[in-house]
Amino acid sequence: MFFDQLKQLCAMKGTTPTALARDLGISTSNVTSWKNGSSPKLDMVLRLASALDVPIGYFAGEDDAEIRKSSELSEDEAELLDVYRQLRISGKRQIFGKAYELLDAQKTPPEGGEDDSSPDIGVVAPILERRIKK
Repeated sequence: MFFDQLKQLCAMKGTTPTALARDLGISTSNVTSWKNGSSPKLDMVLRLASALDVPIGYFAGEDDAEIRKSSELSEDEAELLDVYRQLRISGKRQIFGKAYELLDAQKTPPEGGEDDSSPDIGVVAPILERRIKK
């Protein structure tokens, strides 16, 4: 049951489901619903998993080997996640908005038949510069 896993993980992190929900701006009525057996929406699971620093598979009952395998990140993914975790809630919301905007744009064929598969140097250069400075 989702709530039992959430409660156990919160205890390990020194908090409670209700306190965590408040910190994340999630209504405590959601916590009560989960306690009564309802399942949270995916966006809630993503927010909780991120705040508790666990893969979402933790809440799906995946075993440790499956979780480790699914949580292996590329260097780019790890860097993005690190930056995301440092942002305030408003910044995180902007990231999600921009990500979905990019996905929508990706569904539209590029004008003039241009191939969008090669990386834009304007995007890649700052990433490489930060890595070189490390």
